[in-house]
Amino acid sequence: MDGGREWKDNEGWVLEKNRFFRLFPRQDRMVEQYTSGNHDIGISTGIQRSVYERFRRSFGPLSAIHPLAHNHSLVVLDTVALTSADELIRLEALQVLAQWHPQSAASLTPDSAAQQTMLVSHVPLYRPDQTSCGPLRTQSRPSIYQRYGYQYQNLLEAPLTTKLLEFVQPDLVFSGDDHDFCQVTHDYRGTGAKQRQATEYTVPTFSMAQGVRRPGYMLVQAMPDQLAPQLCWLPDQLRIYMVYGWAALATLLCLLGSRFWAGHDRTNRAVRLDRLKRDDDDADDVLPTANPASSSAQPIPKQPHMALFLSTARDLQQVAIVAVPFYIFCILCL
Repeated sequence: MDGGREWKDNEGWVLEKNRFFRLFPRQDRMVEQYTSGNHDIGISTGIQRSVYERFRRSFGPLSAIHPLAHNHSLVVLDTVALTSADELIRLEALQVLAQWHPQSAASLTPDSAAQQTMLVSHVPLYRPDQTSCGPLRTQSRPSIYQRYGYQYQNLLEAPLTTKLLEFVQPDLVFSGDDHDFCQVTHDYRGTGAKQRQATEYTVPTFSMAQGVRRPGYMLVQAMPDQLAPQLCWLPDQLRIYMVYGWAALATLLCLLGSRFWAGHDRTNRAVRLDRLKRDDDDADDVLPTANPASSSAQPIPKQPHMALFLSTARDLQQVAIVAVPFYIFCILCL
């Protein structure tokens, strides 16, 4: 709910919430899990309890543990709420953490060696400045730096990041907030002081209106031996619109050129006919007629500029009658 942290009017909130669920209707056969973002409820000292509770009532528990296929586990934590100093706001996330133990899911089956854990956090985990996001990042800024501003911070704090990694002991971490893709590796201390690693994927935005040319999303497949993430890019929508613009310009130039050459061809035919008529008049050895002016050359017709544009406009209208309804049909139905 982008901007929901600022909305005091519950009527406006309800309208936007209903619009969201019309775009993404609930599926009875699917488990849906939501968590908060800083645009939904704010962050740190900017989170108001009433705003947080309104979001939680609308989108259900914001922190949860889900068992996955092949003994893997999904831990969703409302890390935005964990940045708050209000204990009631942090309570749900802390309760979920209290229920979690890295070996609890493994104890359910004899084959615990294949178990992997996936952690989901809206805000990316802390990493030192200049940590590269990898070659798939599309922005000119190659890293995610820790910066603070009005109702945002780019990364979780380092102490909170260390606590989450050491307590949850994830193999994969998925985060958002940055709008662009980023892949980094975190080293942390696992059970028995054993060093472990977690790969964090910052998922790109799903929208074309968030400052990146290539939106996207990620899928995760639970394999018997691992969790397999897959990055999926969406089309460059701005480039598509640019292609539409160039195609419209090319269509207009083609129609203008077609009308211009058609008029030019008619003019050439008139010139050739006039020359043939003059040659015939010179070849005829006849007495002059009573009205010599009648045999003189007629002016060559030229197509006025206004007529050229009007005829082109008619061509455009004929093209639009077919193209525009088809385009609208594709947007609504495909």
